[in-house]
Amino acid sequence: MYKSIALIFLISLFFTLNSLAAENLFEKNYQSQSPKGFQSLIQSPDTKIIRGWDRKQDMIKMLEKGYDFMGFSGFTSLNLSPDLALEHGRKIKADLLLIYDRQINESNRASHISAARKNAKEANRIKESENITEIEIKEKDLIEPSARYDFYVTYWVKLPKPTLAHIL
Repeated sequence: MYKSIALIFLISLFFTLNSLAAENLFEKNYQSQSPKGFQSLIQSPDTKIIRGWDRKQDMIKMLEKGYDFMGFSGFTSLNLSPDLALEHGRKIKADLLLIYDRQINESNRASHISAARKNAKEANRIKESENITEIEIKEKDLIEPSARYDFYVTYWVKLPKPTLAHIL
């Protein structure tokens, strides 16, 4: 009896986790700040994504450069690829995205390096020369799988330059 209940629980957990993995959190948490249907004037814009530095200053700079604010996505999650934000930006026909992210939980670099050394030993990435043992540590060894990040992305469209009408 208990085994069948546990099996049902595990199966439902598996399907729940798979559906969450397929969900684009940048799209799910998108908040529009512009009129409905507001998008790039270009039919198929070459949407770009760049790292933002200071939200308030970046907002002013973007407006001064002739961009208009479409909306934003903000949430906390495990580390996500910026490509997911870019995918959503293309879907809503944004011209430019500014992404801000910061790790919000503690990370102990010494324990990461220790774990990376263990992984390198297990993968036989060890070189012995005289009395020195070299252990090759790759960047992927230092990634913290349980690190949580605060993500914030702003979506922008480039406005056409104003033209002067002929005055009669």
